[in-house]
Amino acid sequence: MKQLPGKSQSTWLKSLTTFAAGIVAAILIIALIPIFALVAIILLVATVPIIYSLHRQIQKEDTWQSQQRQAVDITPWHRRLLNTWFGTLSKRSSQRR
Repeated sequence: MKQLPGKSQSTWLKSLTTFAAGIVAAILIIALIPIFALVAIILLVATVPIIYSLHRQIQKEDTWQSQQRQAVDITPWHRRLLNTWFGTLSKRSSQRR
């Protein structure tokens, strides 16, 4: 790449700036890891009672629904027709015997 006219920055200064920025970034990352871990632990402890209460509500709702639930026939219409047809055929063949 062609250098534009004017005073250019020396390569050692560029290297030093890059190295310093890397050191600062590494220190910040190392310093923030324990803070993130502490926040995660606090959030985990705070959500345990919420999850427990949701679990109790789901169990209560499930037992209530199982008492109220009725069986629903979800057999497709064509299968019901075939079952009816084959059922009448088997009844006829058992009557002939």
